[in-house]
Amino acid sequence: MRVLIATDGSEHAERAVRLVGGMAWPAGTAFRIVEVVSELADITGALLAEGSPAISPPGTSDALLRAAALLRGDDDLVDLVVRQGRAADRILAEAAAFHADAIAVGHRGRGQVASTLLGSVAAEVVQRSRVPVLVARGERIGGIVVGDDGSEPARAARSAIATWPGLRSSHVTVVSAAQVLAPLATGIAPTMRRAAAAAKAEEVAGALAEHDAIAGEGAAELRSRGVRAAAIAVMGDPATAILEVGERAGAGLIVVGTRGRGGFQGLLGSVARAVVLRAKCSVLVVPA
Repeated sequence: MRVLIATDGSEHAERAVRLVGGMAWPAGTAFRIVEVVSELADITGALLAEGSPAISPPGTSDALLRAAALLRGDDDLVDLVVRQGRAADRILAEAAAFHADAIAVGHRGRGQVASTLLGSVAAEVVQRSRVPVLVARGERIGGIVVGDDGSEPARAARSAIATWPGLRSSHVTVVSAAQVLAPLATGIAPTMRRAAAAAKAEEVAGALAEHDAIAGEGAAELRSRGVRAAAIAVMGDPATAILEVGERAGAGLIVVGTRGRGGFQGLLGSVARAVVLRAKCSVLVVPA
């Protein structure tokens, strides 16, 4: 595998490095740590061209050296690069040039106002990336919760869990949420309310059975691939359900696909976006 890690020297970025460094990876996995700066001069004082690297001392920054020490990888398989330009653009371009299989970022960067919102650079990388993005909030994986609605991105999310050595050793809870709109409280004749309530109960039961089957099939597939997995189907908003199950389980990682059934046709679906923004643990967003 090839893993790109973005750093700006912040504690959030260093948390991402520690998380990656503590995970099991296939033998021969190559890592590239990239720092993006807005202005960068070489030793002659000339401004480096857009995207040009400065990879050897003394050009290597303290942030990169700290990140390399935290990663504790084989020096022959760890590259350190500095790029100049707009952060999200350069991170994504570097991932493409490196042929990265995954990108790791901190959930906020240096200098950003502390808030519950995802840092703007991390959010844009998640939104635009064509490879899985690991948004780090903790330093260990622990248990995993994966959202599953039967869609292609959900299958890709399960596949990542089953194939990444650092994930497949964890216990996985597959969550599928059935969301049924509440019935109108007005406009129904009193004589029809009992029939309407019965119809709604039948709809809820049917939706819950459908999502119970989805979660069960997802968990069974993971178990067939050697991953310990359990299934749970719940009622309610999918993002909220995934987050609540993750909190109750004390999960260290939530895995979601980029877009599910019924998600808007952007690159990042509404459920995935909500999970990334609101999660208290790390999140892996996997494109189909």
